[in-house]
Amino acid sequence: MKRTQSSSSRSKIADLSPPVSHFSADNGVVYHLERVIGKGGYGMVYSCMTDTGVRCALKTAKSYSLVIEAEVLKAVNKKNCRHFCRLLDEGFSATMNDHYIVMEIMGPSFVDLRNMLPAKKFSLHTGLRVSMQMLNAIEELHTCGFISRDVKPSNFVVGLDFPRCRMVHMIDFGISKKIVDARGELLKRRSHGGWRGTGRYCSLANHMKKDQCRRDDVESWFYVASEVMRGKLPWVNISKTDRDLLFAAKKSIRGINRQEFFKKLPGFMYDILVIIDNCDYSTTPDYQKIYAMFDEEMKNQKLDYKADYDWEECPFFVAMKGRSSTKTDDTSGTMYAVAPSSATIPMTDFE
Repeated sequence: MKRTQSSSSRSKIADLSPPVSHFSADNGVVYHLERVIGKGGYGMVYSCMTDTGVRCALKTAKSYSLVIEAEVLKAVNKKNCRHFCRLLDEGFSATMNDHYIVMEIMGPSFVDLRNMLPAKKFSLHTGLRVSMQMLNAIEELHTCGFISRDVKPSNFVVGLDFPRCRMVHMIDFGISKKIVDARGELLKRRSHGGWRGTGRYCSLANHMKKDQCRRDDVESWFYVASEVMRGKLPWVNISKTDRDLLFAAKKSIRGINRQEFFKKLPGFMYDILVIIDNCDYSTTPDYQKIYAMFDEEMKNQKLDYKADYDWEECPFFVAMKGRSSTKTDDTSGTMYAVAPSSATIPMTDFE
């Protein structure tokens, strides 16, 4: 849903206004559109408030992308997956002349979170735990029979309130794909896949326009996790349109640039890349083995899973801790906080 942006693109979003002030859904709910909080090639996202005072995110987009996004959210919500927002409503607004879905509103993306930090980089103790949560979200998605095809930092966000800001959520499923049939059997691989995703993070197979599978999501996760822990990927300055150079750069970390790339990462990360590269279309990635490697690193470094994440000391979340009220989630028995209606959501571009 979101992606890296410049200050000029932030100002462009700030200059945008919702097409209408409010509209009534078929179920009688009135949505008051407050402001634009995201935009991209597939549509727009608005912060809105219902007539009963519920704050949410409303997304309008090309009809097909909303159909698959709603299908994904229904599937993960039905299984009570932890790393996804709730789908609240969907429909067509004659007032806006557009299809829409309404979702639980989320907090900043990992692009925004990194930019909040003074060093513009996550610490090791945050990077390890974040990477594990991101992979867990991908595993949950795969368990529900879908692949993302667009795993990237801006498609991971944290909860808007405290303490849910410690939970990573996966968003934006407009180009996701169902990979199982009605019986839950893996669909056969197509002979040609086409290009889907974001150049900086997409898999080698995607570069070669092969039909994507679970391995490709996990390979994209590997690049995201590497960026989270390194600070930058070596190909950060290569244009997203120069796919041949991006492909060559990714190939090089498996060869001539292997030592240079991995010296800035925990040693086990190369072993993870080998695991990923050894998967084929039908292979179920060994998520548990990867988690075990991260867990061992946490123990070796004597890091605490309960320690604050880097962003919890940022003013945005310090304010949340002070202003949030706490209540019990009856479905899990855990404690979470209700975000105040005055919370400011960072404005972002997305693809």
